[in-house]
Formats: sequence, structure tokens, C-alpha cells
Amino acid sequence: MTKTGLRKATASKTKLALESLLNTLQRGHSDEVLRLFLKDQAHDIFPKGHDTLNWLTNNMGKKATARFIRALARLACFNCKGGLRTCENCDGAGHFDHEMVCESCMGLASVSCNFCGGTGLASIDFIPIGLRLAVFAVRLENAEKQIAVLLKKPIKSTPAEDPTGAFGDCVDVIFNLNRQISVLENAVGVAKDMIEVPRCLSLKVSKITGEAVRAAIKGQKQLSETVAYMISVCELQAKKEVKGTKTYKLEVARKKYYSSMLNSIPCFADTYLEHASLNEAAKKLIPNKGS
Repeated sequence: MTKTGLRKATASKTKLALESLLNTLQRGHSDEVLRLFLKDQAHDIFPKGHDTLNWLTNNMGKKATARFIRALARLACFNCKGGLRTCENCDGAGHFDHEMVCESCMGLASVSCNFCGGTGLASIDFIPIGLRLAVFAVRLENAEKQIAVLLKKPIKSTPAEDPTGAFGDCVDVIFNLNRQISVLENAVGVAKDMIEVPRCLSLKVSKITGEAVRAAIKGQKQLSETVAYMISVCELQAKKEVKGTKTYKLEVARKKYYSSMLNSIPCFADTYLEHASLNEAAKKLIPNKGS
């Protein structure tokens, strides 16, 4: 085959691959979109380096590329549902004999998924290298929006009238907030792990890290306030119960455990609410934090 013929054949393959990708994207099949893209990358139809995003923009257009990045950004974890799995240590009870809180799940019956880091989203290994920063920038933006919504969302149940409902509402807030904070921590981790960052992307890496840390600080503050609220709910519930009963013992154990979580240094130490990578990044970005 002549050079001209080879170029035409390559261009034809690229065109067909892009059309297939666009059609699948239009149908909203995120999993299939990623599978197609990785397949065509393996066949050298699509590029694999840091210029992948620019190549897609030039060949597929800004709008279609942005839609493709958003599809990858919301790709769900294949190993869990919403970043959580039932705690195997206590079989989803959250306690042992009503006398001891399960520390693995913090008495919440569910633990963070180790596969996705509690984000509920596909891990970095599934995202093509040249698109990772763009994907995590979108995830960061989505997480910031979700945290802003959660910060304004009040606990519906009144502790005095329905302590059980109020406790459940607190658990939902904790799970939802922690999921978004985990997304932010994941974004910081991606930026940190990029050993060779092209000069044109270095500013974007710094921006992602800074925005993630600032948003996470707001979320972690709300987490602390929610846990403090849970402690007051446990106190109210204990007062309503007869001393020595199972429910009374559980509420006393919960109060003691959640108080120790708040008083630990750093806050939430040795639990899946700690987010050590974010704390480390926060110290570098805001040197006086925690001093």
C-alpha cells in the first residue's frame, strides 16, 4: 500500500471510530463509551499521550469532547453502590450486642469501598491517562456543587420528637458528604501522582489541588458539626430509655464513641472520614491550618 493509501485507510478508520464513539455517547452508555475508546486506543486509532484531549477537541469538536469527558467523570465504580459496602465486621448491625460500637463502620453499618476510595466512581486506573486531569476537574466541579447543596440542607427530623429519624438523617448526611470529600481527595491524589506533568498542565494541577482542598475543608467542617449533632441525638434517646436496656446501652456506647472521634487528633483519626491525603495537602496550601 502506498503512503497516500495508508493515510486514507487510517483516516477512514479514525472517522468510523469517532462516529461509533459519538453514537454510543449519544445513547448515554458511559461504560460502552469507555470500552470503545480504550479498544481504539489499543489499536492506535486514538492517541494515548497528554495531547489526547486536544486531539479529541480538534477531531470531535468542543461540545462532543466535553460530553465525552462528563460521561467518563460519572462512570460508576464496578465494585460498590455509591461508594459504600455492607460492613462485614458486624454484618451490617453497626454494633456488637448493643454494648460496643463497631469501629470498622463507626456504627453506621456500612464501610467505604476500598476499590474506589468511597467515591462511588470508577477509579483512576479506568480513565485514559491523557484525559485524567480533565475528568477529575469535572468530578471536582460536581463535588463542589454537591457539597454546597448539602451544606444548605437541614436535618428534617426533630431529635426531641423522633431521635431515631434524626440519627438516620445524620447518617445520610455523613455518607453523602463523605462521598463528595472522597472525590476531592481522589482528585488531589491524581494531581500528586502525576510525576511528569507537562508545563502547559502544571497550572491546572495546582488549581485542582487548591480547589479540592478548599471545598473539602467546608465539607469536613460540616461532617464535624453533623457528628456533634448525632451525639446530642444519642443523649436525648438515652434519656428516653430505661437504664440497662439494650437501646440505652447502645445510645451510651454511641455517644462515647462519637465523642472520641471528634476529640481525636486529627479529627476522625483511624476512620474512613479522616482523609489523610487532603489533610496533608491542606497543610501545604494553608500552613496555619491546625496550628
